[in-house]
Amino acid sequence: MILVVSAGSSLTLGSVVTDGGNSTYSNSGRYYDSGDHNWHNYNNSYNGGNAGVISLTGSSISLSGNISAAGGTSNTGNSGLGGAVSFASPLLLTDNLSITTTGQTDGAISFGSTIDGNKSLTINTRRTTVLNANIGSSNHLASLTMSGPVTINASAITTTGTQTYNGAITLGADVTLTASGITTTSTISAGNYDLTMIADAFNLGGNITGSGTSVLTIQPKTNGTTIGLGTSAPGTISLAATELAYLRTPSVVIGGSGATGLITVNASTINSAVTNFTLQNSGSSGNE
Repeated sequence: MILVVSAGSSLTLGSVVTDGGNSTYSNSGRYYDSGDHNWHNYNNSYNGGNAGVISLTGSSISLSGNISAAGGTSNTGNSGLGGAVSFASPLLLTDNLSITTTGQTDGAISFGSTIDGNKSLTINTRRTTVLNANIGSSNHLASLTMSGPVTINASAITTTGTQTYNGAITLGADVTLTASGITTTSTISAGNYDLTMIADAFNLGGNITGSGTSVLTIQPKTNGTTIGLGTSAPGTISLAATELAYLRTPSVVIGGSGATGLITVNASTINSAVTNFTLQNSGSSGNE
């Protein structure tokens, strides 16, 4: 099934569901195999149904319910395939919602335009989600949670709360992530692009790599936030030695032009792969 909704005017939608049907098999009996002289259960295998594709287009889309294109389940075989979900128009969230495309093979999710609304957005897919326009620029999202890999072709993702990325991130443009806290559990591939992360808490879970003139900037959201770099270095923002080892872009900037909080550094833990490491603030810095 393919669900295509295309309108020349705005769309206002609640939940949209194209899940595949579930399949349950109950064993209907046994048979005797004269070859191995044993009794066996009938071994029938059933798959869950495949989910339908969802494609939404309008001058704008207001969404208040969850989107689900998940493959159906089966108690004897594989689940069905997840369906792809795509948005070609500006999206406004009017409630907290999730978009799910899980299945034997998850469906891809793509956003062709902006996403706004002071609500939480959760993306559930193991396939790559593609973000082609800014998120939260006009009306900051409350939070953003990505369960799988993401390609960011936008210049800015802004939330009042946290941003959590549980899959690999690939940049297709210079990107600024702004949040109360930012968590990554996998790698970030910046290529030749610059990545700026602005928050008052960071949990980094994988290498952040770049090439050419790529610059990684880790900046406090609140100017007075203190920063500790390395083992035993105190700070509200605390990057342990393991996290500092993840910083592998050619240039790394810690702080910002308006930052005033003390930066304390355990210099022995700075990653040697970084050839240009800059501490930037208008306050003071200390070494341990």
